Amino acid sequence: MFIKIYDNFFTKKECNELIALHEKWKYLVVPFYNVFPLKIKKIISKKYSNRINKKAKEINNSIIDYIEVVLWPTGSYKDLHFDNFKSSTTLSSVCFLNDNYEGGHLYFKDKSVITPKTGRMIFFDGNYFEHGVSKITEKTRYQLTAFYKNEKN
Repeated sequence: MFIKIYDNFFTKKECNELIALHEKWKYLVVPFYNVFPLKIKKIISKKYSNRINKKAKEINNSIIDYIEVVLWPTGSYKDLHFDNFKSSTTLSSVCFLNDNYEGGHLYFKDKSVITPKTGRMIFFDGNYFEHGVSKITEKTRYQLTAFYKNEKN
């Protein structure tokens, strides 16, 4: 099993464009626990989805099944969990779209912590690695979250 980290997967400008999608389409957001995800599979630019799919194919022959931009307001967090999105999920990813907030670190049960950095993309098996997000204590965190399936499904 693996956790793969790619710094500068997206530029700051691209991250801001993805955040702007959340602002533009926020009326479609359905709150989930203490966060605000926007499903973007049908509105994400091909330049983003092609780059993501290319990397996911290299990692384990996966492609995007579900993708969203998630707004995490001050006070939000996520306890340790497995993704369990679908039984067919083969990969998960998180990309930090900003880093001008306090808290909001991605952490794993083994005590590993990944510090937010704009454009940093993390691919991992979310059904294998139990993970969470530390409490956001100041400002707003945005992330791009995706779940993947085998390319043939």
